[in-house]
Amino acid sequence: MDKIFLSHSSKNKNYVRPIYEYFGGDRCVFDEMTFEAGMQTIKEIFKGIDDADIFVFFISNDSLESEWVKKEIYQAQEHLNNDSKKLSQIFPIIIDDSIAYADTRIPDFLKTGFGAYNLRHIQNYKVACKKIEEQLTRLRMEKEIDFDNKLNFFYGRDLEKKTFKEKLDERDENGKLRHIKCLVISGIDGIGRRAFARAALKDSQMMERYYFPMSISLSQNDSIDDFIMKLNSDLGLGDYNNDDIAKLGSMDDKIDILVELLNTAQKYREQIFVEDDMCLVKSSEITYWFEKVLEKIGRKVTLVIITRISLNSFRYRRNKNVFQISLQNLEPSDTFGFLRGYSKICGIPFEEEDIDFFTEILTGYPLQIQYCVELACDNQSIQYVKDNSYLVYDMPKVNSAKILDVIIEDNLKEEYNGFLALIAQLGTVPVSLVEYVIKKNAVYRQILSRIKMFTICSTVGTSGEYLKLNSVIRDYVLRSGFSMTDDIKGILNDNIEEFTKRMEDPQYMNYLSFSEFSYYVKENLKNNVSVPDRFLYATVYVKSVIELYNAGKYLRVLDIVKEMKQSRLFLNSDEDAKNVIQFYYCSALARLKMIEFDAEVSYFRENEAYQQYNFLKGFNYRLQGQYQMAENSYLNVLGRNPRHDKARRELVLIYTNMQDYDTALDLAEQNYRDYPENLYQMQAYFDCLMYKIDLTERQKEDINDILETAESIYRIAASEIYFQLKAKYLAFIDNDTEKALQVLEEGLVKFDHSFYIHKDYFDICRRANDKLGMEKAYNNLRSIAGSGNANFSIALLCREAYLNAFQGNPKLQLG
Repeated sequence: MDKIFLSHSSKNKNYVRPIYEYFGGDRCVFDEMTFEAGMQTIKEIFKGIDDADIFVFFISNDSLESEWVKKEIYQAQEHLNNDSKKLSQIFPIIIDDSIAYADTRIPDFLKTGFGAYNLRHIQNYKVACKKIEEQLTRLRMEKEIDFDNKLNFFYGRDLEKKTFKEKLDERDENGKLRHIKCLVISGIDGIGRRAFARAALKDSQMMERYYFPMSISLSQNDSIDDFIMKLNSDLGLGDYNNDDIAKLGSMDDKIDILVELLNTAQKYREQIFVEDDMCLVKSSEITYWFEKVLEKIGRKVTLVIITRISLNSFRYRRNKNVFQISLQNLEPSDTFGFLRGYSKICGIPFEEEDIDFFTEILTGYPLQIQYCVELACDNQSIQYVKDNSYLVYDMPKVNSAKILDVIIEDNLKEEYNGFLALIAQLGTVPVSLVEYVIKKNAVYRQILSRIKMFTICSTVGTSGEYLKLNSVIRDYVLRSGFSMTDDIKGILNDNIEEFTKRMEDPQYMNYLSFSEFSYYVKENLKNNVSVPDRFLYATVYVKSVIELYNAGKYLRVLDIVKEMKQSRLFLNSDEDAKNVIQFYYCSALARLKMIEFDAEVSYFRENEAYQQYNFLKGFNYRLQGQYQMAENSYLNVLGRNPRHDKARRELVLIYTNMQDYDTALDLAEQNYRDYPENLYQMQAYFDCLMYKIDLTERQKEDINDILETAESIYRIAASEIYFQLKAKYLAFIDNDTEKALQVLEEGLVKFDHSFYIHKDYFDICRRANDKLGMEKAYNNLRSIAGSGNANFSIALLCREAYLNAFQGNPKLQLG
């Protein structure tokens, strides 16, 4: 374990103490080593250095004025010059604004050589922690060649790196260098976007081998406020506190604040990687306020945006601030070079005959290559991987449900689901909170190790002090409704209670991470617990409204939005936040069949947001059972935007409720192709396929893939959809009605009030001409449909018509 000495004036303990707490008492010495006169001699200092991996000098006016410095530190130069190893362990940091680099009290040996690059002002302890970690990494790399090789391993993409270098040297129409400020690297998760960015910057001499950038993550519902606070609070680039968030001012003010923070990063020679899930880059464009920020910051490569969305290449081709590239799978030569190099570093080298074996198996997906090698490492056998090569072959095609099915151990399903829910719901979780959860229940350490091994989580922050799931897995966990275990809920509830009690305590608030702060504010807002106005900002409203809506708490949605509008916060929010909040507000009004809907939905018409306007009108018609009007509205949406997945999904719902599966099929298939991870898109497409007479080979493969995914989902967490899909397959494909009904009976044991299982029971009995089964299912449907759900009512009406026709009752029949 790395040992760190923190040498400082006793008057600077408030700055140094958080650094000591960050690294922990088992890693560093805090009080024993100070600049105070008479406390340490040079001999003792060097004895301490001999025992340490790094010796950190915190330089301030107080330390430079101390008698220790005046009498002793100048004697250090002779000793240091005679021992380069000790010289490389000295790490000076200026922590006092009044101290200039040229201050004559600072010994020359700290201004030249190794220390010169690091001798600069660092006002925030979080940045200091980051710099100390960097120095430790550098020293370790110098000692351990294998560590350096593995840490910096990258193979291939020479053409892409050459393109970046050429762009760096490109000149504008006036013959001046373009000075790229931001890289946008797009591609699917696991394609190697971060690794490529580091490799390209290192090859261009813009990043040191030992350097790892600061990083944050931004989600679709985050805003410029979140970006500011994460740079400030999580990365330590500014002086704003969490309770300053409501005081950031207008959008122009926020842009200026963001520019100031990024210029501070430039001053510290930092580059920031942003894992962006449609906050900065959406609809193939950079959001307008971020473009303004890029115009204003200094002319250095400061930001790398990691995204799944490709920018419009025509629009950004000549943009002087941005370099953008979309990464695809590796070329075959790079694939096998990657396999050869990575396996050698991991200590289990693949020989030429081994590489030949995998020629037709590896697709060029970097994670697949790493998985191949790590599978050999775990089993200490390349032959094992060859014998089970299907595991490697299937790896790129595996979706989130199947990945989690492999990761989650059967005897710990609840604990895995709870731990994943914790990380997903907070977005980024402080490692300190994770460690506290592990301390309370050691089984979570095993879970953390396993999810790290399968690379579905990563760290962000100044030095990796926050944990996050990759965006696809996080989206799946949230969409699937994973819930925290009671012990984790208990920890968070205790933390929320402490937050509520201590929110006026500056010391407590200053040490609270932004992700925890925003989560606690959101939970109190959702639960109608009083929150000071200074904590409330647009994003916390957006997230609260969405979560409440998805939980079916529509009245609370209305209350929160009304409160927001009364406080004028709605009026002062940016347009994206206002549109999202108003959209869910109108949706809740439609769900509750409230008369205010027509007045509120006009907001979108007045702002010429016709897609949202027509979609919401269609949604309201559909909930009222006016399917023809709903269909017309949704077709208007698709007329403007044929890829509007929500409108397609709603039309599929209308057509399948009316049992018009032929019309629904094309739309359902488009949605499934675009969103193969979405369980509801899978189900809608599967239902349509069950009623298709002549299935294509691809459609047969789709059916099997969906069934496998449904089985994986069920093994992770019980789901009624699993029983529905399995029963339909047995009835419609295998023509085994008896077994299909048995499966539905099993499902009803777990989900006895499921309208959808009873509906499928009716449909399968109808297909088998089972009158008693139809009557039984119809009676159950009728008792459940009394809830007032329009979809239930329409579905019940259709099945009543079919039952009457079967009984020969002319009252109501369908052809």
